[in-house]
Amino acid sequence: MSHAASAPDTATGRRNETVIVLALSLAAMVVSMMQTLPVPILGLIRGDLGTSTANVSWVTTATLLSAAVFTPLLGRFGDQHGKKPTLVAVLVVMVAGSVIAAVAGSLPLLILGRVLQGAATAIFPLALSVLREEVRPQKLPGAMALVSGTLAFGSGLALVATGLLTSGAHADYRNAFWMATGFAVLALLAVVFLVPATRHKTGGRTDFLGALTLGIALLLLLLPISQGHEWGWASGRTLGAFAGAVVMIAVWVLVELKVRAPLVDMQMFVHRPVLMANLAGILVGFGMFANFLGVSYLVQIPKALTGFGFDASILRASVEFLLPGAIVSLLASPLGGRLVRHRGPRFVLAMAAVFGAAGFGWLALEHTHTASVIGAGLLTGAAVSFGYAAMPAVIMASVPHHQSGIANGINSISRSTGSAIGSAVVTTILASKTIEHLPAGVPPLPAESGFTLTFGIGAVAFALVAVIGWLGLRGQHGPRAAEAGDASAETSSTPVVGMAVADAVAEPAVQADAPPANVLQDDAPVADALPAGPGFHGLVRDADGEVLGGVALALVSPDGRQVGRTVSHPDGRYALDAPAAGPYILIAAADGHQPQAATVTATAAPVAYGVRLARAAEPAGLHVRGTVRAGEGGRRLPDARLTLVDAAGNVVCTTITDADGAYAFTDLTAGEYSLIASGYPPVASALAVEGRGTDGFDMALAHPVAP
Repeated sequence: MSHAASAPDTATGRRNETVIVLALSLAAMVVSMMQTLPVPILGLIRGDLGTSTANVSWVTTATLLSAAVFTPLLGRFGDQHGKKPTLVAVLVVMVAGSVIAAVAGSLPLLILGRVLQGAATAIFPLALSVLREEVRPQKLPGAMALVSGTLAFGSGLALVATGLLTSGAHADYRNAFWMATGFAVLALLAVVFLVPATRHKTGGRTDFLGALTLGIALLLLLLPISQGHEWGWASGRTLGAFAGAVVMIAVWVLVELKVRAPLVDMQMFVHRPVLMANLAGILVGFGMFANFLGVSYLVQIPKALTGFGFDASILRASVEFLLPGAIVSLLASPLGGRLVRHRGPRFVLAMAAVFGAAGFGWLALEHTHTASVIGAGLLTGAAVSFGYAAMPAVIMASVPHHQSGIANGINSISRSTGSAIGSAVVTTILASKTIEHLPAGVPPLPAESGFTLTFGIGAVAFALVAVIGWLGLRGQHGPRAAEAGDASAETSSTPVVGMAVADAVAEPAVQADAPPANVLQDDAPVADALPAGPGFHGLVRDADGEVLGGVALALVSPDGRQVGRTVSHPDGRYALDAPAAGPYILIAAADGHQPQAATVTATAAPVAYGVRLARAAEPAGLHVRGTVRAGEGGRRLPDARLTLVDAAGNVVCTTITDADGAYAFTDLTAGEYSLIASGYPPVASALAVEGRGTDGFDMALAHPVAP
């Protein structure tokens, strides 16, 4: 439950949401710019610093490896200690890295700057976690899609801007890094002044051993992928690094299974929707870089020497051939968000696969005309945008709040891994398939068959995305919060993760014969949400018929035991397994809506059961805040459970006190309530919520004396 001030009025809240989304979109765009910024200017850097092609490749490799090490660690750190402070600190590091890269007079100093820029990759998962706290559930898919869509746009924008800044006769690559510095400062100011303070943080120790072993494993995996074309794919260094990666991954898994507070919850990591989203991330990241690099190389091929290509300069390649796809990526992101909300992420991922396979197939078959290359790029840009919109939605619907940062951090690493693989595959193919009998003095040039093979592999990658969406996510259930983490971490009042009501269903206030008001059976369920056996499935809607995501649903047995819980998907789908046929109580609750409880009966086959929640009778916005204390000294008591019950005996919501013993209920309507504090011998107090809310409503519990 949030400890922030009461929510502002609806119009102001919506304006604040828009501002937050725009600020985080800018930050995410800057992150993606850092990844592709040096690609067009590696030749300039090599000439200016007097180094070799192999050495200058570390300018891109260093950023990739830095991202692999720091993204999961900083994502988890943000979950524990606050997203905004972590965001600000990472942006400061990115500004420092950009300045160092801009003033660097040697390759080692430039690589240091790029390492610091790479750490900023953690901004993206942190931004998604902030959205989960601040944006209403019905708007969350669109917000996540917009922020995700800026990734592909930023990558293309960096290529175009770099081409513009380095197109003169006396081009200086440092101008590109000064541009990056300006964007980084702008993003830092936007986050500092426009993004609100963190509402939810779990605290606890950071698993540095898990971060270290994961970082080493990723280094050993990504290093040979990015350098294999220089080292040789069958060389001892390459094979040894891959073998070391396998060993370190095993060590990391063992560490995470042993420590009390792991960096990555293994149950979450292998949970099928999360695992499938990460596999899709690898494939979409592969496709994005295969498109960028393949098209960039193709259009710069001199047609007079090869019979194909477009003789394009870096500037023309960026503006004419790559920018249109980047713009489509940005424009397609809001549409992707709407489709996620109304049709579900599985459908959007399938659309991404169709567009991507079509785009790459088009390029493989016809890449001799400008219109074909640009048109295929438009399809690929839409595919990347839809893919980036779907993956965070799958993850957010599948993990509890306190694992949002690390789960999205791992997904970011999967995309970076896919990008590294794409870069390595494209480079290797084009280097191995070269044109013979070129004039003397002409450097080796890729053969047309190399480009055809590259684009064909890209089409296969997106076809595999379709397989993941159709088979890997088939029968996907809602989030398994009970399996993914303990309830003590689920203390946010944000609607998307408002599962707290599920923890209170065993309280006496829940009536087994509660009327099924506004709980309807006419909402057709979605087939891929069916439970495996006895259970319930369907759609959750509001009073206007709009689907509701992020609604907490709990299934309670007649003796008061919670037997299942979930959160509805962004498209309103839910599925709850029942342990056996028989009667149960189904409870549904969401911020800004009246909670509902209904008696339902499970049979041997899944039962279709639609839920409709009415909006709160009066404008929400009131709050109750206070502190729970225990013992004679009145010490602040963390992890105490508080349940708020209305005058009719319905559970409104529940929360757990934070490390300081503080609690808060927000978005309440005026009226009479009972507040029950438990976790120790329970205490119940009556209170009236009126005016602008109630502050300082403290509770005192008798803490058990240790023997």
